[in-house]
Amino acid sequence: MAEQDSGQERTQEATEKRKEQARKEGQIPRSRELNTFAMVLASTLGLAGLGPMMLDDMRTLMTAAFTPDRAVIASPKLAFAHFASALGDALLTIAPLLALLTIVGLAAPMLLGGFNFSSKALAPKFDRINPLKGIKRIFSTHGLIELAKALLKFTLIASVIGLWLWATMDDFLALGRMPYPESLAAIGDLVLETLLMVLAPLAVIALMDAPMQVMQHVKKLKMTQQEIKEEYKEAEGSPEMKGQRRQMQMQMARQRTAQRVPEADVVVTNPTHFAVALKYDEANMHAPTVVAKGTDLMAAHIRTLATQAGVPIIPAPPLARALHYSTEIDETIPEGLFLAVAHVLSYVFQLRQARKNPWSRRRRVAKFDGENLPIPQDLRHDP
Repeated sequence: MAEQDSGQERTQEATEKRKEQARKEGQIPRSRELNTFAMVLASTLGLAGLGPMMLDDMRTLMTAAFTPDRAVIASPKLAFAHFASALGDALLTIAPLLALLTIVGLAAPMLLGGFNFSSKALAPKFDRINPLKGIKRIFSTHGLIELAKALLKFTLIASVIGLWLWATMDDFLALGRMPYPESLAAIGDLVLETLLMVLAPLAVIALMDAPMQVMQHVKKLKMTQQEIKEEYKEAEGSPEMKGQRRQMQMQMARQRTAQRVPEADVVVTNPTHFAVALKYDEANMHAPTVVAKGTDLMAAHIRTLATQAGVPIIPAPPLARALHYSTEIDETIPEGLFLAVAHVLSYVFQLRQARKNPWSRRRRVAKFDGENLPIPQDLRHDP
């Protein structure tokens, strides 16, 4: 396996960030054998479809080109213009085939790896002209594989063409005895048949090379454990940065809590580990809403704010835990806790009435039992 200078093996699959960076640098799987097969296939199909029309146009063109008038032969200027016109007509004749091959030549590389444009890949790399590095690349594993593919391709194609020429030797020799129009058509048929014979070994090589290029690309992009950790650190930030972010988040939470707790109607506590501030506006809310909550230090901060603002603090451990785990800030409480919270709000209302009305102060408010509130079993979070 490939190793880094640190000695760690590249055993981890590439992350999405690493893949995206590779694409920006032009590192995507490409198969030259697949491109060659696509070009030969396009040539074969193009000649099969456009061949008869091209042969007719070429026959007419060659007849006109090689039978000029006497005036054209006698004048170099006219002769040059004549053959220039013939050359232009020849290019127009093969233009459809050239256009097809151009389109396929541009589209074939996208069969493997998709479309990708990278300015970094176009930038000159002077290490490529270093003779020592060039020799190293030639004798590397990748260079030996490319050499083996080239030899295999040459052997297969040469064998197929050799056998094909041997089998059709009489047809090729007969071309010299044929009249010009018939020989031109026979040449077109032989060329098309030869391309069909070449397609078979090219297809085999392309089917072998394309998966190999994908596997080599995946292997090249593999990462070490250390590279994964470094990338994660870059994405998440250093511990110092994370600490600063956490501190800022806590500061913002404390500021928001300082604004919301004085607006609450009651703070339900554990009484030390949990604190949940509730607000209920019968005219604007269909159910009580959690306006602040916290544990440990934040719970102590909420209790301090509530004391300073005169918000009742009610110890009810099972309800405080249930509210903390089941409801987020600015969310209404679950329906299963309606009855328990109603008991708390009723008790808070009695306390308010006792403080406001001198006559009510003489009446003793019943002691509140925060341990035995009606809380459904699925919402309980007993320690």
